[in-house]
Amino acid sequence: MSTTVEDVLAFQHKHLKRLTHKIVYLAIRNRQTDKEWASLSLTDLRTLTGLTPSALVAVVRKLVALGLIEKTRDGLNRNDKTRYRTTDT
Repeated sequence: MSTTVEDVLAFQHKHLKRLTHKIVYLAIRNRQTDKEWASLSLTDLRTLTGLTPSALVAVVRKLVALGLIEKTRDGLNRNDKTRYRTTDT
C-alpha cells in the first residue's frame, strides 16, 4: 500500500503537526507489517521521504523522543540497517 499526498495531509495525530514528521512517520508505518519492525537504512528513508540526511535524523530523533516510533539496530555492524516501528501512543 502506498501513501498519497492526500493521505499525508489528512493524517491527524496530536504530536504530528509538521509535514516532515508526518511523512517520516507514515513512511515507517507503511514499511512495517502489523506491528513488526521495518528495516530501513538512512538511504531508504531519504529515498522514501526526499529529506536531507540532517533533516531526517532530526525528525527521527523527535519522533523517538515523543514516543511515536521505536528504533533499534539489526546488528552490531555500522552498516547494518536500523529497524523502526510505530507505537500506539
